[in-house]
Amino acid sequence: MGEYPWSSYVEYVGHSSITDINFVLEIFSPSPEKARELFVEYMDENGEEVHELKSKDRLSDDEAKQTVRQLLGNLAANQLLTMEKEKRDGYLRQLKEKWTDTN
Repeated sequence: MGEYPWSSYVEYVGHSSITDINFVLEIFSPSPEKARELFVEYMDENGEEVHELKSKDRLSDDEAKQTVRQLLGNLAANQLLTMEKEKRDGYLRQLKEKWTDTN
């Protein structure tokens, strides 16, 4: 996985220089060391499946927009850019959970 030229894998397992890795690693564990260990284990087991997205696993643009509208309500999607990080990450986690519930 780390050999794929467009992958940020090395950012997650080594020293991050351009990628904000905290959001993803915190999904695995609050401990950075344990999170890296679990991330590597997960990618060793599932890396090829994660890398090869199938079109059936994707939402259409209209489905994605509808999902975002349902979650955010009256909040404009571009407001996520200026939102407090913890609140924004909470919305993004909810979106991820909602998307994975439908697949």
